[in-house]
Amino acid sequence: MDCDDSTADINPDAEEVLDSLDNNCNGMIDEGLVASVEKPAGQWAIFPNPTGGYLFIKGELPARASFRVIDINGRVVWENTFQSVQNEVMLNLNTVLPGVYVLECRGDGGQQIFVQRILRL
Repeated sequence: MDCDDSTADINPDAEEVLDSLDNNCNGMIDEGLVASVEKPAGQWAIFPNPTGGYLFIKGELPARASFRVIDINGRVVWENTFQSVQNEVMLNLNTVLPGVYVLECRGDGGQQIFVQRILRL
């Protein structure tokens, strides 16, 4: 990108556009962006994350929960359904290749319980 301040299109005093680019050549991307993340109603601990293969989930889980691991292309690479014992479940992800994934948990009725990014080492 040309950061010549005399160019009309490039000016450090210009308003920042939220597009993941340094639009005003000041070395900062999307400054002023305020992001908020809504916390779901329940609370869960998902550990260890990153994981070498086994992932533990503790918290407010339904008696029967379905888990899916989804890759960055939206493909389901692992799924299983578990009965939670004392609100704790252990997932064996040893067959999942290393990478960044989304872990999705759904209750028996199909309602989404949580979605969490995980890293498989």
